[in-house]
Amino acid sequence: MTSMRDNRANVYEIQTYLRAIQMARGDKTLINPDGVFGKETEEAVKNFQRENNIIPTGRVNEETWNKLYAKYLLILKAAAPAAAVRIFPQEAVEFKIGDTSDEIYVLQVVLRRLDEELNRPENVTVSGTFDRETEIAVKNLQRLFDVPRTGIVDKALWNKFVEFNNVRHLYR
Repeated sequence: MTSMRDNRANVYEIQTYLRAIQMARGDKTLINPDGVFGKETEEAVKNFQRENNIIPTGRVNEETWNKLYAKYLLILKAAAPAAAVRIFPQEAVEFKIGDTSDEIYVLQVVLRRLDEELNRPENVTVSGTFDRETEIAVKNLQRLFDVPRTGIVDKALWNKFVEFNNVRHLYR
């Protein structure tokens, strides 16, 4: 049971969960976690209990704690970024002129978007086949990364390309 006499760390944790739930609901008034189980915390607990069909005592018993924690975990899960999909094969592979694969299709989609964003004249065709236009775009990418301009995509170049792409989108 949590009451005004319980330790500050536990109370702070409860307040943090309540605040996250309030924020997810879009409440205008939010509890301020301070580790003190005062009237504001008691009212927030009662409101949570009412919303979750628990007798509104304002005290955090096992049932209240379990529902509070479960709701908090759902909010964290919903707020987490989407999981990434690994596209490049695990074995050491190189992509070059004439190769065809799903990975090249993905490469071309991102190269095309990058070319459009940078107003470059290249028009990479999204076909899944590593053609001359894809090779030119890859060589330009290699120049951007200051690596040898081979026109071949290996795992090291792919990783630089993915990191560059992800960082660009992180700071938009």
